[in-house]
Amino acid sequence: MTKLTGSHQDLPPGTSSSLPARRLILTVLFLHQLASMLNDAFDALLDAYVMIGTSLPSFEAFDSLFCSHSHVQQALADIYEDILDFHCRATTFFKRKS
Repeated sequence: MTKLTGSHQDLPPGTSSSLPARRLILTVLFLHQLASMLNDAFDALLDAYVMIGTSLPSFEAFDSLFCSHSHVQQALADIYEDILDFHCRATTFFKRKS
């Protein structure tokens, strides 16, 4: 969050020297930076979902293996549990109020 700091040096040239105007502009700059960071975070989340989807093997090819081996069933359950945990954490992060 160190990127989310503003100073008088961040103000555009020709900005009014009044304190309320400076505060308003710094607040707008801060909100713009925050929105940009959240947008980048959401893009990274979508990229992660793509990686998860492409990393999953074609489970149809292993159908007979799943039916006859309980340890393989447990491994599959663990994979889906991890994916669900990731999704829950991502949902919580993006739902939280600022």
